[in-house]
Amino acid sequence: MNKDITLALLMATPEETEPFLKLCRSSHQVCSLPQGLKLDGLCSDSPTIWEFNYPNFNLAVILTGMGRERAALAAQLAVRRYQPQLLLSAGFAGALSPSLQIGQIVGVERLEGDLSTEPSEISKRIWERAKQYWEAQAEHVAANMPLPYKITSASVLTCSQVVRFKHTKAHLLSCYGAAAVDMEAASVAQVAIQEGVPWAAVKVVSDAAAFDMPMDFTSLTDPETGQVDKVKVIWEIFKRPGCLAGLKRLAQNSALAAQNLAKFLNGYIQTAAVELKS
Repeated sequence: MNKDITLALLMATPEETEPFLKLCRSSHQVCSLPQGLKLDGLCSDSPTIWEFNYPNFNLAVILTGMGRERAALAAQLAVRRYQPQLLLSAGFAGALSPSLQIGQIVGVERLEGDLSTEPSEISKRIWERAKQYWEAQAEHVAANMPLPYKITSASVLTCSQVVRFKHTKAHLLSCYGAAAVDMEAASVAQVAIQEGVPWAAVKVVSDAAAFDMPMDFTSLTDPETGQVDKVKVIWEIFKRPGCLAGLKRLAQNSALAAQNLAKFLNGYIQTAAVELKS
């Protein structure tokens, strides 16, 4: 990859990542690095990395696995390998505010919790330009057709585990005032701040504030990969077949969210490259 890589995009799960990768593969050359690549002894199971060569910039997409620790390690890897001009955390978020809808894009304007901070000015400019780009595109949608997704700016809380129940979401909303919750953004931001690299976070709502998760996905996550273990999920369904309806609903919502995120990120990264090079 060209040494002047502009963006490092960090995403936690294949479900979040694949729709965006498909858009990139359709129009850009890609070099996919192998699973388990070890760089500088950073970690035993380094994330999968895809490298894309755009006409005017380069992009590294890093599959981190779920959780704050893996996100931090992947962010450190990205800084060491690419010296990026922007670390971007993107992926699913759970709504804490009832006003957020499934598939809604959330630009993180502030992180709440143990790391309370805001993106840099360049990151804020990128978000505003990307929002303007989306709004211009939306004008071409017929007036009698629904827009594919909505976008908003909001504060986000990063937690160490999946927030499962609606009463917990309501409690976090009252305590922190954050509109949504994720598991990685604060770790990426912390590494970026330590390394002097601008950071940004773009999330998409995959579960509503009133939705109870059908399973405890934190306990079903493989500690080696940071991904949900599908064998454990199947066993959980076998033990509690009543959870299948909720699981199906979550899968449908997540698929919609991932598609919306991919569409938005496709314009966002190109907007970011222009702003960072200006």
